[in-house]
Amino acid sequence: MPTYTVTATSNRLSPSEKQSIVNAITQIHSQEGRAPEYLVQVIFNELSAGNHFINKRPVPADQMWVNGIIRAGRSDAQKTAMVTRIMNECSEAMRVDPSYVWAYICDAEKTAEFGAVLPEPGKEKEWVEAIPKDVRDRYGMY
Repeated sequence: MPTYTVTATSNRLSPSEKQSIVNAITQIHSQEGRAPEYLVQVIFNELSAGNHFINKRPVPADQMWVNGIIRAGRSDAQKTAMVTRIMNECSEAMRVDPSYVWAYICDAEKTAEFGAVLPEPGKEKEWVEAIPKDVRDRYGMY
């Protein structure tokens, strides 16, 4: 499943901003990466002010990073569209200039989740159906 880790300054994002970011990332990955929304996970990391520096300077409180680890198999065009949309839509959710949102997409050659090795993109339906029902129910996979 694609895993997106969002790192921002502690208490910078309100619950509604977080939900907007989750909605955007989930929709972007589903549309551009062609994977079911129920596979997308978003994790928030809060970083205390004064714990990240760029060029010996503390980063601005509005700075945010989105690191996406996705299965290999997406084209350069798909990944470019994903990072561009993440940058723009997350900056809208935060009401900041897009220069504050840095987005990264990294391909994972092999991943295992839910007790099974993930399939190639496009074969998710059969893979999900093979996962035991109690495991699917635990995560709301339908």
